[in-house]
Amino acid sequence: MREVKVSRIRSVERAIQILNCFSVQEPELSIDQIVERTRLAKATVYRILYTLEYHGLIRYHAPRAVYRLGFQLLNYGGILLSTLAIRTEADEELNQLQLKTRQTVLMGIAEGQSLVYIDSRETLEGLKYSSYIGRLRPLHYGVLGRVLLAYQPPELVDAILSQPIAPTTEHSVVEPEAIVRQLEEIRHQGYLVEVGQTIVGATGVGAPIFNACHRCVAAVGVVGPSAALNPEVLPEVVAAVRQTARAISQKLGWSPLADVATAVPQPVSGQ
Repeated sequence: MREVKVSRIRSVERAIQILNCFSVQEPELSIDQIVERTRLAKATVYRILYTLEYHGLIRYHAPRAVYRLGFQLLNYGGILLSTLAIRTEADEELNQLQLKTRQTVLMGIAEGQSLVYIDSRETLEGLKYSSYIGRLRPLHYGVLGRVLLAYQPPELVDAILSQPIAPTTEHSVVEPEAIVRQLEEIRHQGYLVEVGQTIVGATGVGAPIFNACHRCVAAVGVVGPSAALNPEVLPEVVAAVRQTARAISQKLGWSPLADVATAVPQPVSGQ
């Protein structure tokens, strides 16, 4: 664990302390049992339990007056497991993509309204465009964000497009109607090419990664100088990115014979 000069938040530590009371052997606990194990005041334990219950991290079983872990923890666990599986399965494919294109390779997932970078391969020469693993960006950001956004539920897309999106270059696509058209294009052709829309002088190519349930679980992309990813080279890069996304998808259980349309949400309103 890293060491930083920041004081820990006591209330958060107490909440974690309460969650740690549960185990396979004791999946249900009364408030008195939790108080005994944590040695916290009963009123404090009750407030924390209610807060955790409100956010789905704890369930209260009234007939027996006991607490259980909440289903939201399954969601967190699923995100972690899927991320680990994707990184493991994608490792060699990302290495090969970086060798083919000699540009920065990025992979990201959607978490709520955010894009999270979960893997990267940086070019060792020339102009670099990089992002560290774990970095959060708005889900509409960059080529990976737009690819992931294309496969999100309509209500989430509408929520994102209901807020103003600040342009980062003069070529940025920020109008809701234009973004909706862009998302439709991504779903239709299976990839996105951005030239100078996120970073001046940079070109990005991204494609979706699907799992066995035909759901888009990640996006992979290549980012580099537009001078290097010129019109002569770009078709080869697009083909390489799409092949990489396809190979990773197949490792995750996606079948090329599957009806991928089941992964595509209904068109959004863009309001």
